[in-house]
Amino acid sequence: MNRFHPVAGVAVLASLVGCSSGGPYEVGLIVKSTAEVESITKTYREVTGKGVQESSGVIGSGEACSEAMSSAGNRMTQWVGEEQTNIQVVGETLVPRLIPDDTHEQEEVWISLVMETTRTAGTAFTSEKRNFPGEDPAETTTAVLEDRPVATAVRYYGVTAEDYVASFQLATLWPSSGDGLNPADATLLTKNDPAKGDVWFSQNGNIVYMFSGSEDLSVGGQKLKVAKVNMYVASGVEVVDEGIMDTCINVGRDQLASDDDGVSYDDEVTLLDVGCENNFRYTQSGSQWWSDGILVKEETENVDVAIVDYGWEWYEDNGGVCRRQTSPNRPNSQAEMFLEYEVTTSTVNRLASEWVSAP
Repeated sequence: MNRFHPVAGVAVLASLVGCSSGGPYEVGLIVKSTAEVESITKTYREVTGKGVQESSGVIGSGEACSEAMSSAGNRMTQWVGEEQTNIQVVGETLVPRLIPDDTHEQEEVWISLVMETTRTAGTAFTSEKRNFPGEDPAETTTAVLEDRPVATAVRYYGVTAEDYVASFQLATLWPSSGDGLNPADATLLTKNDPAKGDVWFSQNGNIVYMFSGSEDLSVGGQKLKVAKVNMYVASGVEVVDEGIMDTCINVGRDQLASDDDGVSYDDEVTLLDVGCENNFRYTQSGSQWWSDGILVKEETENVDVAIVDYGWEWYEDNGGVCRRQTSPNRPNSQAEMFLEYEVTTSTVNRLASEWVSAP
């Protein structure tokens, strides 16, 4: 996954960490919003040359390798809940960064420090099918409906803005190297002060953003001028039908040459793109409304992906028992590359309820 779209990449790299006088947000600003969220999460498995299958893995062992290769079942979780978000600008600071040229000089960049508190509650319905080849019954299905308790999470991050508004995790603001901000650590939020005709792209290139115009929006008695941004999914990015193997996995080499017997090796390895680590947003469509780089309203459909496992797999039959083996290195020509992941499709309807300007 490319962290920046090739068309917009140069402009975004230059402007995500641009200079300003003071952080983009006023210290003391508080914005509260509530979002209604509905989502469905399913499990998928992709094998090179065999396409994508809705599956939560394979059986892994059996009397025959065909049994060991068969699907272990699948799982679907449907979530309906409410998310209350409170963001507060608690400070601002100057952070160094290397100037992107050959001088290796540094300049200082203003950062707004934001505390975000999120309270989430809702109901989850989970349906899971499990397969048991050769047993009676050969499959079972369970369904669980449960109300989840309120969960509260707090996170801090820094925000900078020139042409683009971007956030940085606190750990990336002051790295041990002393180089300061790195554009590769940025999460693109929106375009700062967009104008008619502005079009830009998400960092993975899958989402096209288009400025739709300015509107008036009342939030907690405050009359705001907001920028409406429409989002469109680029063609050819259907994660369920086409999979994400080509997007997230790169095949490389791990080589060592030595005069010592048994030390030399030349392995084919699977490498996961850093943009696909953990949970990442694959696509987003719909509309968002921004006021000075603060999200105050959205009606979106999101597709998020979480990688579960990946590498090479093969099956060994030892005395009538066939077992699945896996490794990040390819051991032989019979091994196949696999990728297991979860896909969450969600609809989010968010509206800010309170806007407290800085004192």
